[in-house]
Amino acid sequence: VRDLARALLQQIDGAPSPRTRAEREHHIIKRFALGNADGVSMFDLCDELHVSYSTLRGIVSHLNERFVSFKVSFVVEHDVLYFSGSERDKRSLISSALFEETGSGVMDASVLKDSFPEAAVESVSGILDEGLRAHHYSINEFARVVFLLHLLVTVSRIRNGQSITDGSSLEATGDPQEALMADVCDRLEDAFSIQINPRERAGIYLLFKSFTGTEMESSTEAACRIVDEKILELAYSITSRINELYLIDLRDDSFLVPFALHLSTLLFRQRAGAHISNPLSFTFKYDCPIIYDVAVSISIMLREQLSLQINDDEITFIALHVGAEVERQKTTADKVSCVILCPSYHGMAEALRNRIQANFSTQLTIVQVVSYEHQIGRLKFDLLITSMPVHTVGAFETVQVTPYAKDLNYAAINSAITRIVQRRHNQVLHDNFGRFFRSELFFSPAPEARDEFELIALLADRLMREGCVREGFRENVLARERA
Repeated sequence: VRDLARALLQQIDGAPSPRTRAEREHHIIKRFALGNADGVSMFDLCDELHVSYSTLRGIVSHLNERFVSFKVSFVVEHDVLYFSGSERDKRSLISSALFEETGSGVMDASVLKDSFPEAAVESVSGILDEGLRAHHYSINEFARVVFLLHLLVTVSRIRNGQSITDGSSLEATGDPQEALMADVCDRLEDAFSIQINPRERAGIYLLFKSFTGTEMESSTEAACRIVDEKILELAYSITSRINELYLIDLRDDSFLVPFALHLSTLLFRQRAGAHISNPLSFTFKYDCPIIYDVAVSISIMLREQLSLQINDDEITFIALHVGAEVERQKTTADKVSCVILCPSYHGMAEALRNRIQANFSTQLTIVQVVSYEHQIGRLKFDLLITSMPVHTVGAFETVQVTPYAKDLNYAAINSAITRIVQRRHNQVLHDNFGRFFRSELFFSPAPEARDEFELIALLADRLMREGCVREGFRENVLARERA
């Protein structure tokens, strides 16, 4: 782990100095997350951040306020800053910081124009967006830019005679997402006068399928037909290790499938001696440092397992996949997870999925569409929407619908969503009640006091002893009362 940490710390070299408070706070978190020292000199941090000692104390104070719910603290003793808390709580904080990074705005498609012809970027972007609209699909912006970059690289590689031929193609399944990607590939062929072979088309389809977050049941099985099974096993092994190091879980088909496809492509490029420049390498490294560090960790593991030399461009490609999965998890965290149970006969399941997606996209995340009741047993979700009676009982709401009915029982679905959300809110209150209400903070009978100022002093002293407030709280409250 220390060797890994040292390698990660080397990535900090040459980075621009943090300028905003958020950047400085992330820098401090990185120093503890990636280093092995128990404490960091406050004076060294002042030099690194180019701030005064008093400003740094203010940053530390804000860190403690910001992350109080994580049960960790940043403590200054004898001009040394210490990071206090259990290892699991520390990693939870690091994971939270990683999720915040995807909101930095770095994933803007306009950045791609720095490395690809503007006309090509606009053409590929237009083809993708038109296809999405025509087939009634959508993906989050982070995933869109990653997918757009993949398409641009694919077009560029094919135009240079570097098509991937390893692996087999996929048999047509009638999946609407397959039709969408076939449409996109056809348009790309026409726009750039290229031929996208079946292997390339299969990779594009599976990558898009993973980003939509629906009907993922067969994606890993399908990926095995075009990617070496050992690559998939290695991908799972690496994500398990990342979960231990960073407490961020990437062990989902939505990450594993595109990551395994990327590894397969990376190996192809290495064998062919081909190099692909990544236009986001410089900005991503500094705008999303913790996500980039996760990618560096992955690259070190790949180097050890596959004897690969992975440069900054390739590391950033990995970071983009990590960032897309983090963004997917972040955008779905507040939604109600849903499984649809419906036979796939004559496209009925897909038609039902599309209707539910169109009417509840802001409230539901469709985890999977399944055809048989036994398939729901291994899934974790909040709401089951089914076209048939079910006998499975679990910790989820069930709504039965008629696929071709006019209103699709929308009222029942809305009611189920409302109940699920209310239970979540109640659970949050239950889990956190002890943080705000403890017997030690109540007086019965009420303490005797000469006046309100003595009573305030008694209450403030108790809060101080319980660690609820900082030094100076009592004086500040009394000063306010006397004003």
